[in-house]
This record gives sequence, C-alpha cells and structure tokens, in this order.
Amino acid sequence: GWSSRPGLAFQAGIELNGTMAATIDDVSITRTFGDGINLEPLRGGSDYNSGHIVNPVQNLKVNNVTITQAGRQGITPASVDGATFTNTNITGVAFNAWDFEADQKGEGAKNVLIDGCIFSGINIAMEGSAVGPITMQNCTMPKTNRGDAVRIKNWSGKPFQGPIVLANDVLRCAASVYVSCFQFGGASNVTVQNSQVTIGYRQDHIHESAYTVSGGSHVTFANDVVQGFGREGTTRAGSTATVIGGTWSSSGCGWPLICPNR
Repeated sequence: GWSSRPGLAFQAGIELNGTMAATIDDVSITRTFGDGINLEPLRGGSDYNSGHIVNPVQNLKVNNVTITQAGRQGITPASVDGATFTNTNITGVAFNAWDFEADQKGEGAKNVLIDGCIFSGINIAMEGSAVGPITMQNCTMPKTNRGDAVRIKNWSGKPFQGPIVLANDVLRCAASVYVSCFQFGGASNVTVQNSQVTIGYRQDHIHESAYTVSGGSHVTFANDVVQGFGREGTTRAGSTATVIGGTWSSSGCGWPLICPNR
C-alpha cells in the first residue's frame, strides 16, 4: 500500500488544478496510491502554504465513473465552484468516499450536485468554512467499516457558505463507541430529507447514537426513516436538531430506548 511508499501518497488517478469546463465520462479508476479523483485549485505558490488560490476547478462534469481501491480518498473536491457528479461508484477506499476538505483559507466546494452514487465501506467527510451549497441525492451506502455515515466538521469555526442537503439517500451505519451515524460540528445549515438510515446490527454490544450536533450546528431531519439498534442522539448547547415527520424506531422499541439484542 501507499503507507510503505509515502512519496506516492498524493498521486491521484486523475488530478485537476484550477481546470475549467472539464468532463470525466465513462472512466474506471483502480488501485491508486492517492485519491481516485483529486480536484485542487490553481494555487498562488507551489503548495497549500502559498496563502491564496488563483482559480478553483470550475464547471466540472463527472459521469459514470467507478473508483475502486484508492489508497486515500475516493473523490476530493478540495476547491470546486460548480460541479455535477452523476452515477459514481466508490468502493474499497482507505479513508473517505467523498472528502470536501479545504486545505487553506478561501478554498471549498461550492455549487456541487451529486446525483446517483454508490459508496460503501467508508463515510462522507465535509470540512472547511467555504463549503456549500452541496446536494447529495439518490445515493446508496450499503455498508460501513466504521460507525459514521456523514461527518461535517468546520475547523474554522465560521458558518458554511450555503446549505448542505442530503435527499432520497440510503445510508448504513455500523456501531462505534467513538462516533455517531451523523456527526455535525459547526455545520450551520444541513438538511437530511426523505432518506432511509439504518444504525447498527442485532449482534452489537455497542449502541451508537443517530446524531451528535454541536459547535453551532443547525440540522433538520425531514420525513426520514431511521431504524436499527441505536440511540436517538445528542444536541449540545448552541446547536439545534429538528425532526419533522418521518419514522424513528429502534427495533420496534421506540426512541430513545436501547433495544436488547435478540
């Protein structure tokens, strides 16, 4: 793996740097040391310590792409303004299937639509203050190797630029003592709607919570079906979690009870 050859850790299958109006269509990317697809800006210097960017990746279209066994992330929209991803399949990656993580001030993923995707064995990570609007819809997560499905961490402490919406998705969480299925820290405007979420397995000894909302996060769950073997969730001071409609149940016991294994 790439860990034994650190010099190759950031060699992606496809990397764009501030590219405009690119199209990636009908491509299979397999066994890369770095990311499957890495979307970086044209920087003002040799690396992310340059202090500013010249241009993000703009008006990108990605369609019918399969990424398998990437040594780091599946797809990293580090610096994007305008991108549409349709029919993507990401499996067997080392870290995150989708990693919206800005490397420096002024970067982020803006005006992104993900429509139709499969990502298994890993989660989505969204980090940075300049992230949004992002919509992920009609996506399926059939399994996970660790507890969480979605993690949004705002390292800067500033609000995100725009809303993040997850709609009509099917998400699968495992059981972990360390995380929740949804982890929102500094996520100022997030909606999870019309989605199916399953937490944990019958044989679990650990019962994971559905969500942790903290750091000034404001999250709305609308018309979702949340089920499995877990607990309702935690909302910390200065944050809100609103549930509108839908069905929340834990193996027929009802929230916030932990159902016995049986």
